[in-house]
Amino acid sequence: MRIIIVDDEGITRQWLKKKIEELNMNYHVTGEFINGRQASDYLKDQEADVVFTDIRMPVMDGLEFLSSIKERKTALYKIILSAYDEFHYVRQAMR
Repeated sequence: MRIIIVDDEGITRQWLKKKIEELNMNYHVTGEFINGRQASDYLKDQEADVVFTDIRMPVMDGLEFLSSIKERKTALYKIILSAYDEFHYVRQAMR
């Protein structure tokens, strides 16, 4: 399974990658990105099965990123991460 992680916090990306790859030998983190724009550019040429994305990041946030991949009709599982307690971000992400 090809997995990408999109989060502006390096320590979060490293920890998440380690935990994902410990779960199953078939789980491979094939890309790590600090913002949605980098991940979106990557997905133009590469495929992924799962994306873990933060909601709030510089340049292109997670909500814009999810919207950009939705427009491409890319079929992948999306997991949204956030340390923010502002529920409107969660509600918007769920749409």
